[in-house]
Amino acid sequence: MKKIDALKKISELMVLPIPLSDCLEKLMDIVLETTQTDAGSLLLIEGDDLVFKVAKGEKKDEVKRYRVKIGTGIAGCVAESGESIIIPDVNKDERFYKKIADDIDFKTYNIMASPIKLKRKIFGVIEVINKLEKGVFTHEDLDILETISYQTALLLENDRLKEETEKRAKAFRSLIDVGLILNATHRISDLLDVSMRLATKTMSAEASSIMLIDELTDELVFEVVEGEKRERIKEIRLKMGEGVAGWVAQNNKPLLVRDVARDERFAKHVDESSGFKTKSIIAAPLRGKTRVIGVIEIINKIGKEAFEEDEIDFLILLANQIALAVENAKLYSWTFGEEVPQEREIIRKKEEKKLIGEILNEFNLISDEDLKKGLAIQKKQEKKKKIGEILVEDLGVLTEDALNCALSHQLDIPYVTLTPSMIDKNASYLLPYDFLKSHFAIPIMKFDNELSVVMTDPLDKKCIEEMEKMTGYTVKPSLGSKTNILDMLSFIFESVKIVREEGEEAAIMTLSLSGKEYLFNEIKRVIDDAVKGGIIEIRRKNV
Repeated sequence: MKKIDALKKISELMVLPIPLSDCLEKLMDIVLETTQTDAGSLLLIEGDDLVFKVAKGEKKDEVKRYRVKIGTGIAGCVAESGESIIIPDVNKDERFYKKIADDIDFKTYNIMASPIKLKRKIFGVIEVINKLEKGVFTHEDLDILETISYQTALLLENDRLKEETEKRAKAFRSLIDVGLILNATHRISDLLDVSMRLATKTMSAEASSIMLIDELTDELVFEVVEGEKRERIKEIRLKMGEGVAGWVAQNNKPLLVRDVARDERFAKHVDESSGFKTKSIIAAPLRGKTRVIGVIEIINKIGKEAFEEDEIDFLILLANQIALAVENAKLYSWTFGEEVPQEREIIRKKEEKKLIGEILNEFNLISDEDLKKGLAIQKKQEKKKKIGEILVEDLGVLTEDALNCALSHQLDIPYVTLTPSMIDKNASYLLPYDFLKSHFAIPIMKFDNELSVVMTDPLDKKCIEEMEKMTGYTVKPSLGSKTNILDMLSFIFESVKIVREEGEEAAIMTLSLSGKEYLFNEIKRVIDDAVKGGIIEIRRKNV
């Protein structure tokens, strides 16, 4: 009967929408109540140790400071053997580890412990201490504890699978974001850093880097470095076959090194020169269409000793995205006549910027006559439009896309063509719709303290300063087309229409939804006013 009652309580507990830690706390309450025990603990395996995740009883706070080696003490022996145990008198059992009990001044009489086990996998141990009224533990008690331990193992495994699924979803969402960002721009040098930070964060790493092969010297050169000591690391060059990156480039294979101190392929002089301490590395080749063009490295897993094998697949996919974007940028560079020394397209010469009209004419996008006509129209205008707008809107001799490609070349700013899947709505909602529409701008992503914004005029300092003041983020602008931006704003934002009965005709009031933080109060205010005025219905529709 006690076993059935315990299972019923556990089944009710497992469906509650509460964190795992709270669930384990409540589960141990059920254990103590069912086994009629004075104290107890739930320990989980971390490396070679058992760690107190839940402790119950008089000394619960003190005992949680300790870690127990697997194989040491009653709990340690149970974790090592995977077998349950009853100790009627701890003073007569040499496996009892007295140090913790003596340190916290807790008198222990008897113990019962069971492994938290699912098939051959052991998660930890549940142990209960001191049967109430100095009673003894029975085989019925042990049967109940083993049943609860098994249910706990199921709970922990489900949580692990859920966490793993969420981790994979997050990783591939990041992969999609990086791919879209890289391949939607004609110039990727200023976005590679953002992409690497996304990868570093997704893979929970301390640092990362992209190295490209210098065709003249056949050396690997650091192009992007994320993490500490980045400036020192950028000065270092590696020969093909040298270090982990050199090995990956030479063999065209990914590589996971769990402990660099034990791997002879690791180039120790990189750490010695930079002052950075490398512990583990996962690396993959950047594969171009015909050859390896570089290497991506992710360094030092946060919270764990090393990266896992299943992370290699994600890194390979990321490397493929970056390699494709690099080669696309190379093609774009050649199309617009840019010099690409030794095919190193990310490092570009800082040249004096030409006027947009000169660039359009140089690339044969407009004729000399078109430019003269445009300048003549501009001269006559009281409120002068930009020459590019005149060529597109007034003369119709140029497409908006062609104009923006030329502007991207002139300003050295990425030109982005957006799709809905590229936009983080929470980023867009940071700013009011009316503001964004009037400035032809749309935030698409926030990362750390930076907000990526696509706008028709990425040199509008006043607009950028206003956005930074309203959001608290540092704005990183990219170039976009007016049509594309307005289309995306219409997709992201919605309007609320309130209809009142006024005789035979209906009066319609539209509320444009501002940023997320303004939304609730604005809707509440409008609805309150509408109710007072005799509301008939509320409709929600796209702008």
